[in-house]
Amino acid sequence: MEPQIIEMDGALRLEGAFLEKIFATYMLSKGETVVTRPATGEVQHDVLIERSDGFIFCECTGLADIGRGKIDRFYNDALMLHDELKRRKNKGLIEAWFVAAVHDTAWSKEAKERFEKAASSLREKIDAEVRLLTSDKLLLELVGSGVLGMRLIRDRVYWAGPEDLAIRYDPVKKTFEYSRCSEGLLQRLHETHFSLLPSFYWESYYRRLFEEAVKDKMELPLSVFTYYPEEGLRWRSLDDLVNCYEHYLKHIRRTYVLEKGKDFILEEYVSRKRNRYYTLHLFTLGEQRGYDEAGYVSSTLISSLKGRAFELIEDFKKANKVPAGERVSLVIVSASQYWTPQAWGAVPEVPTAFKEEVNQPERMPGNELVKRLLNKGVLGLKFRTKNQVTLVGPGIKAVRMTFEGLTFSDKPWYA
Repeated sequence: MEPQIIEMDGALRLEGAFLEKIFATYMLSKGETVVTRPATGEVQHDVLIERSDGFIFCECTGLADIGRGKIDRFYNDALMLHDELKRRKNKGLIEAWFVAAVHDTAWSKEAKERFEKAASSLREKIDAEVRLLTSDKLLLELVGSGVLGMRLIRDRVYWAGPEDLAIRYDPVKKTFEYSRCSEGLLQRLHETHFSLLPSFYWESYYRRLFEEAVKDKMELPLSVFTYYPEEGLRWRSLDDLVNCYEHYLKHIRRTYVLEKGKDFILEEYVSRKRNRYYTLHLFTLGEQRGYDEAGYVSSTLISSLKGRAFELIEDFKKANKVPAGERVSLVIVSASQYWTPQAWGAVPEVPTAFKEEVNQPERMPGNELVKRLLNKGVLGLKFRTKNQVTLVGPGIKAVRMTFEGLTFSDKPWYA
């Protein structure tokens, strides 16, 4: 049977100042020297790398449509920058990189042809090699270096920068962790002008004030902001979430799915000593979840989920799916990081009537859920089309964890 195709709604984009910051940090993580200025003379450059024998000019773009005009500007800027660097630093460009955070569908036929001609001309006229970094290969490099992370804001997944506490790949541990980049890398980043890009928390507070202040003057471009309120990724349906989680459990050794319902999974874990342990996982997208509304977890919702859990546990024992004397663990899995304090505190409470049957319930909020699914390769990142990045389940080739590490695959960890 063909696997069910699972893909999150919405989109993530890598563009503007945020892409420049991510790519500059990526180059710093590779031990390169990033020039700490946005322009040389009158020639602007997104990211400029200095080496002993010359410079590498990096043009970064995340445009949904790449036309000939963008390539013409890249070609002209490379020539002009080469002259400026030769005059000021006595060494010019040795390489020119076009960093396009887009799918192949973003390129027009004319742009592709013009890029090949521009690359040939730059090699001939200034002896500079031209490289194209793009699509899922670029995504693999940025995610695999750990500089590009993800985190949930309410019930949507957003990109996270190097300084943000977020889900990011640790190239040393070879696993996704909830962390920031290393202190050493952040220190090097803070010595550059790229560190001036505001964090999500800063801008979420000041954005409205800023827009109000400049709405008539437009003294600064709004692209100074890194997060877009209309974007982000979230689960299409509870069915997609439950199916992804089933894949996750099946790729944990000695773990079995005994029964799956619309909003629950009954798990059995068999230890090396053949002891059996039972866990009931209950799933929720949150309350009042609409197109423009974030799903949130309230104490009322927690009460309802726990009531359903106690009923299911009784049913499982009556049907001998769980032995009568066994305790059952309970995990409430939420697609959202948007919990009320009352809901968070209500999870561990168990009524006296079930004290001997249920272990203290646990929470799995959105960030922990996504991290676990990424670590088992159940979720992977890929460009859907043009400049849109999404998270996808098994059966679609994407940047995901496999037994060999972070790579391109359509299969989870142990598949």
